[in-house]
Amino acid sequence: MLLDLCGFARMSCNRIGSGLRKTLAVLSLWAFWAAGSLSADTIRITEIVRRAVDYHRQGRYPEAESAAAEALSRLASSGGSLDFDGAAGLNDLATLAYAQGELDRAEQLFQRSREAYQALAAPDDPRLASVLYNLAGVYVERGKYEQAEPLYRTALANWEKAFGAGHARQAEVWNNLGFLYLHQGRHKEAEAWLGKALVVWERGTGPSSAVYAAVALSNLAMLRRVQGSFDAAESRYKQALAVEEKTFGPDHPEVAATLMSLASLHRAQGRGRLAIETYRRALAVLEKTVGDQDPLAIETREQLKELTAAIEKLGEYQILVVRTKEEAEELRRKVEAGGNLAELAARNSIDPQASELRDELRIQLDRIGVGQVSAIFPLAGNWAIVKKITAPGPARE
Repeated sequence: MLLDLCGFARMSCNRIGSGLRKTLAVLSLWAFWAAGSLSADTIRITEIVRRAVDYHRQGRYPEAESAAAEALSRLASSGGSLDFDGAAGLNDLATLAYAQGELDRAEQLFQRSREAYQALAAPDDPRLASVLYNLAGVYVERGKYEQAEPLYRTALANWEKAFGAGHARQAEVWNNLGFLYLHQGRHKEAEAWLGKALVVWERGTGPSSAVYAAVALSNLAMLRRVQGSFDAAESRYKQALAVEEKTFGPDHPEVAATLMSLASLHRAQGRGRLAIETYRRALAVLEKTVGDQDPLAIETREQLKELTAAIEKLGEYQILVVRTKEEAEELRRKVEAGGNLAELAARNSIDPQASELRDELRIQLDRIGVGQVSAIFPLAGNWAIVKKITAPGPARE
């Protein structure tokens, strides 16, 4: 997902598996600056926000946080009237709150900016469209998909009117609609919108187009994963990773985030040792760029600890968990006929990462050899099938 962009900047991924890409946005203060209508204080705030954007783009997160805090303080104390400058300032303050993970505050401030623009501008004003787009992004992050969709649709129509059909701004909305539909299970619509965005960005030039293409590729990878097409998902993630490494260099939080998504895919495939290697790559980048106490670095270490313990005790395996015995029996027949258990699990399992250390799971794995599939068995009130990929043993260093 993307927030509105004026000047190229990106945030690191949030939790892996969501597919979100946060982007620090500065809406329209620079346009007013060019028009000569900003106060000295507002110009100073704009300079600070731009510095925060640049720091984020460079992956210099401690400096970015410091600049963002200064901008937030100045914006909060400026007390400006709700003219265009004030409306733009509210949007930028909301964007910074979003970047800091303060979703409640971001939503409130985007709403205030929206109300200010609605009082000042025509309904099809592109600046209002940018605020609607940003507010929709917060709704998506919070799972409020039904509230987000009409805002995206309005922003899309307004930007098409302002900038013409096929503009890069529209591609941002297409990507986010695709992401939204992906999470609603509307896979055909998700693929259509994500594909349209990818075409625009692959035809573009410059680093921003390339990195936006990586965002669409990552979202398409997630789509392929939930559809059970693991090979296609892996290919898309690797394409995204190549773009990010070329644009940012190998040591950047965006690279680490994509590595984590790829590691999670490897884990779902039953390729636990490869997942561990990939998580370790991600952790090394995170510790080098954002520090070992960053939430994403902490999460990566937890994933590594859990997965390493599971492989030492149980080996590598694939598991599918469903609610009824009848469904489990039907899916096991598909596996016996040559179906890929991991891919069937991606489409059907209610618990694709079932607890690796359950006693019943250990018993079943002990009963079968490498490459074999278990009989169906009860697991925590559900029914499961497991396939042993490798025997237990230490993960490679």
